[in-house]
Amino acid sequence: MSEKLEGGIYKKILKVMEDVEYLAKDDTIKYDGRDGKRTEYRGLSEEKVTRVIREKLVKYNIVVFPIKQDHRKEGTLSTVDVTYRFVDVEDGSYFDAVSSGTGSDTQDKGVGKAMTYAYKYLWLRTFAIPTGEDPDKVSSAELDDKMIVERCKNGQRKILQMLEDNEVVLDSDYVSAIKLDIETALTKCDVETMGNIYRDVENEIRKHTQKEARVATKDYNEQLKLAKKYNEEPPLPDSEPDSEELF
Repeated sequence: MSEKLEGGIYKKILKVMEDVEYLAKDDTIKYDGRDGKRTEYRGLSEEKVTRVIREKLVKYNIVVFPIKQDHRKEGTLSTVDVTYRFVDVEDGSYFDAVSSGTGSDTQDKGVGKAMTYAYKYLWLRTFAIPTGEDPDKVSSAELDDKMIVERCKNGQRKILQMLEDNEVVLDSDYVSAIKLDIETALTKCDVETMGNIYRDVENEIRKHTQKEARVATKDYNEQLKLAKKYNEEPPLPDSEPDSEELF
């Protein structure tokens, strides 16, 4: 049953802090890095934090709900900033707290992961609950690896698309060599090399595009001279350099 308690929302927050002095980690996280080293550390699950705090919210007649949320995505990382309102059901007093979270996902689960992270840390920070050793420094290695892999995959997709779009002007041996370089860079997750390959292909395409433009201009000028010589209507240009093909 809920417990009647006079004094407003701030005194009730204090009561929750008095009741929940510490939360022990209940989960084990394992990760095998790209360097072959295994990272293993203890963590505190969102399920346990929410279950313990929910019991106290019901006990002291406190409701909590989001009133504002903003989110943004950069690459595979989604970040949410959520404003939650804590309300004392008995007297209507309230205060707002902001919590942020970041989630990494290549598909559509990034925001959900970020919201879960923000929700868990809302409870831990609002009620000043210690949890022991901070795992964030360890888990960042896994996040960094995922970002590097995703950047390499994005580079691969862009370069292959460039090769496909310009297969008419590029030499087949050059394309084969570039594809081998791409696979090597992807295997090693070498972002710098993938970037160099992208720029090499970009320059090769530009070179061929500009050469075609010069040939077309030369042919057109010759046609203009002939038309003028025989007093004929000047021909319309067959083609002009396409600025969209220039990188």
